[in-house]
Amino acid sequence: MTGNTLFISAAHKSSGKTTFAMGLSRVLKGQGVAVQTFKKGPDYIDPMWLSSAAGRPCRNLDFYTQEHEEIVSVFQKFNADANVSIIEGNKGLYDGVDTAGADSNGALARLLGVPVLLVIDTYGITRGVAPLVKGYQDFEPDLNIVGVVLNKIGGSRHESKLRAAIELYTDMEVLGAIGRRPEMKIVERHLGLVPANEMPAADSSIARTARHIERDVNIERVKEVAAVPSPTMAENMPAPPKSDSRISVSVSPGMWPLDFIIRMIWKLWNRREWNWFPSILWLIDICPTLTGCLSAAAFQRFTCACWKPTRACVPKFARPFRTACPSTPNAADCCI
Repeated sequence: MTGNTLFISAAHKSSGKTTFAMGLSRVLKGQGVAVQTFKKGPDYIDPMWLSSAAGRPCRNLDFYTQEHEEIVSVFQKFNADANVSIIEGNKGLYDGVDTAGADSNGALARLLGVPVLLVIDTYGITRGVAPLVKGYQDFEPDLNIVGVVLNKIGGSRHESKLRAAIELYTDMEVLGAIGRRPEMKIVERHLGLVPANEMPAADSSIARTARHIERDVNIERVKEVAAVPSPTMAENMPAPPKSDSRISVSVSPGMWPLDFIIRMIWKLWNRREWNWFPSILWLIDICPTLTGCLSAAAFQRFTCACWKPTRACVPKFARPFRTACPSTPNAADCCI
């Protein structure tokens, strides 16, 4: 069981999770609270924003590249010297590859025994927010959802309708209501948000968001619900597939892309899931942070032989690497 931790999730992606988690982290940091942030999934962009907001490196927690024991160990290690830990989920609370939900945000919250706060995108919703919230409560009733934050509200009238519906049909507590403010939006591109290190005004953007969060959200109540631990349900969760080999990678925060890509490569290699390799090469090409860390040609020399089973996929993903192909072994298998 873990206290002073809050899992920030949503009904679906692009609901404002990162913006809220980032703003909340900065507000708490401004109050003198030591905040440790975590991000679910092999993500490096959101962690950059969360790290900047909290003033200390964000850490990844991911079912696909880490075993349950690793996830718990990483969380406990970096949570130990923090006053409050904030975990940001990916996509929706119950989303994931596994139909049974073994890799979902809810599964991670249960594994760590932490309460969940839902950020709800209310654009175009009024009374319909009630069945949405109630459905998320009832879908996995053992999950401890402690409150909701209404995001992108259209004004006081809209807010009052949303609050009335939630109060009438559910027992869910509304911890805040955030308006539609263009100045809070972070620019997005192919992989999601633009990395914080590529935004000259990143810190001022975080500070501006924090001011809105502090005004629109009941921060003291958020701290109170974060302090209430939830039961850990790890013993009831199916374990992820085991691999015969293990690799441990420790890198600085600026090297997150290389960290999670290496972990993913190793996992895919052990599982013989070759069809993912061209996608990873494409990811490296569009990731400027990796420039100088791992060249396309060097990476290709490592994975080239693995492409043969997926020749049909190569032209679509490997187009940027055609110039590097001739210098690699088995070039005929790579460049078609």
